[in-house]
Amino acid sequence: MEQQPWAAIGSLAISVLALIIAGMSLRISWRKDRREIEAMQPTGFATIEPVADQQNWYEVTIKIENRSDHGWRLTAIDIHWPLRVRGMRAREALAISPSGEYETISPLPMEKTLRKLHFDEVIRKAGTQPARSSYGLQIGTGDSHVETIFVFVPRRSFWSRVLSMRVSLSSMLPVERPTFIDIKRTFPH
Repeated sequence: MEQQPWAAIGSLAISVLALIIAGMSLRISWRKDRREIEAMQPTGFATIEPVADQQNWYEVTIKIENRSDHGWRLTAIDIHWPLRVRGMRAREALAISPSGEYETISPLPMEKTLRKLHFDEVIRKAGTQPARSSYGLQIGTGDSHVETIFVFVPRRSFWSRVLSMRVSLSSMLPVERPTFIDIKRTFPH
């Protein structure tokens, strides 16, 4: 019995259609898995404010929130752009005033500025609240962490209005896994 040419074309068309549908379902499942993984990664954002009475200095507040079922350790903040921008941790920029309050050192010390700032801060797993003392003071970290740095932007670098930083985190699993959060913010005018 001889097969008709249209039957061969029909079975070929059905096979091609099945291959296309299988490819689309593979792509959809891959995207869904990628979204689920990204939903469990920590997130970060930053705000930038000029430092009062300190020309070319900015206070950058970075907040990192954990959305995973394990903790993370903040290990470093790299300042990528502009190239001549340097920063320092807030604890190196603050001093205790005679009244006992913290105040920004004036002028801020340039010799303490670096392009890569090192940290060793713990961010607990998602849903963890900070521990509190009997007086209501926060004594531990929760599932988020706020870090303040001061950055100096030389006048020659000021034509680039975007600050680009990379926050480095390391998982607190038995096998450490690094992850990075890239943050870009525009300097205020």
